[in-house]
Amino acid sequence: MHYSATVGVNTVEIAPAVARVEDVSYRLVVTDGDPDTTVYIAFGDGPAVLGQGIRLNGGGSSYEMSRENANYDNRAIHAIATAPINVLITEYGQGVG
Repeated sequence: MHYSATVGVNTVEIAPAVARVEDVSYRLVVTDGDPDTTVYIAFGDGPAVLGQGIRLNGGGSSYEMSRENANYDNRAIHAIATAPINVLITEYGQGVG
């Protein structure tokens, strides 16, 4: 499944939690916009906070999660950015296609 979200200066949920862990085994978040914009992502109930969590630079930076790499997280993904930017999300596994 592929979808997108707009991230701005206020925290926003960009991907919901995966209820059944066995349904999704891979998640990818990619920035799609101004290379001078910085995005921070956080997992769980949120919020994402500037300067904390996982930093993604604009212009195609990405964070990949998979069970194979032992860094998979099925909680909701929240994001915040220094300026509005689009992010692309990919998820796949048994329950999505």
